[in-house]
Amino acid sequence: MKYDLHVHSTYSDGIKTLIQLAEEAVEIGLGGFAITDHDTIDGWQEIEKIEKNYPLVVIPGVELSTEMNGRDVHVLGYCMKDLETFSAKLKELADSRSRRVVKIVEKLNELGVPVELDDVRKIAGEGTIGRPHVAAAMVFHGFVKDKQSAFERYLNRGKPAYVERMRFTPMEAVELIKKCGGYAVLAHPGLDHAIDFVNDLCKCGLDGLEVHHSSHTVYNSRKFSEIAKEKKLVETSGSDYHGHSEWSHGRIGSVAVKEGNLPYFLTEYLEEHLKNVERV
Repeated sequence: MKYDLHVHSTYSDGIKTLIQLAEEAVEIGLGGFAITDHDTIDGWQEIEKIEKNYPLVVIPGVELSTEMNGRDVHVLGYCMKDLETFSAKLKELADSRSRRVVKIVEKLNELGVPVELDDVRKIAGEGTIGRPHVAAAMVFHGFVKDKQSAFERYLNRGKPAYVERMRFTPMEAVELIKKCGGYAVLAHPGLDHAIDFVNDLCKCGLDGLEVHHSSHTVYNSRKFSEIAKEKKLVETSGSDYHGHSEWSHGRIGSVAVKEGNLPYFLTEYLEEHLKNVERV
């Protein structure tokens, strides 16, 4: 059995529901996957229902969006226990993202791109709203040809509709995850040179590196595996599936880890969790 430890749903910027993800996972023979939506754990409420109806395990996770020295750095968190404290911080981040989207839409309007906030909110649905939803609205109305163009012309740092977000560093993300009884992993360290911050993150209690990821080359994965061993960090694998395939987002299960090679904390989670899972 294999497990994909980095998957997104409609609770953030994925385009498939958790049920649809479960059906895909079963179809390709996965033992399970981790739901790691951006800055939200709302999808966790569906885990019990899915596990009752499908022969797989859904591991509770999250992907926190942070920033350091002008770079985006993402931190994966798994199996947090103090959900009250964790959820309070997520709400603070979500409120900040909502305010940011309002300002982005206002800037786009000033630039002659008449995106409407209601359209962005409809696209986001129940998910945590963010720039990808603004980009999707722009594509839908024909203002740009695709999401990549939206970011490259308007939404990326330094572009005319970019708006700074609430400062939340990767070190703070790791500390929050650890404080809440979870395990912290640096996501896709090959993107945005996030690996540059690994030493500082280790000082905060970082548990692992996402060594294998859809955006990583064989060389990248080999290099990150060496770093993980040097820093005594666990190695994880994830497709970063969003419901579609891009260069950095593979299909579900395309990057996965065998059950025997799961990080120790997920092995412990599965052993304890499976005792309480009721199947139909």
